[in-house]
Order: sequence, then structure tokens, then C-alpha cells
Amino acid sequence: MDGWHKLSSSISNINFAQAGSKISKGFSSSVQATRERLGQVAQDDITELPHEYRHLEARVDALRTAHLLLL
Repeated sequence: MDGWHKLSSSISNINFAQAGSKISKGFSSSVQATRERLGQVAQDDITELPHEYRHLEARVDALRTAHLLLL
């Protein structure tokens, strides 16, 4: 009986509105990513990468170029 009481009290502490919002946001971002991969999005609607990723990409490209020049 004590286990049932703990379970029911823990369920009552869940914020379903917040959980629903997170699920909705995750679903919409998954749909957007799928549409981008399939090419069903206009050029203006494509999600941009964060600045850190673009900076990292430039560093990796420079490192690759340096390696190719050494070979």
C-alpha cells in the first residue's frame, strides 16, 4: 500500500503542461529536420548551424588543407 501511495504522489508532481510542451517542441524539430533532409524546405527555411559549429568546421577544413599540403 505504501508503494501505491508513493507512486500516486510522484505522478501528481508531474507538470503535464511542461512535458507536453517539450514533446511538442521535440516533435516539431524532428519534422523540420526530416523535411530538410528530404529537400522539402525552401532555401530560406533551412535551419542554420550555431556559430560554434561553423567555427569548428572552418578549423577542420584548415587542418585538412594543411595535412594535404604536407602530403
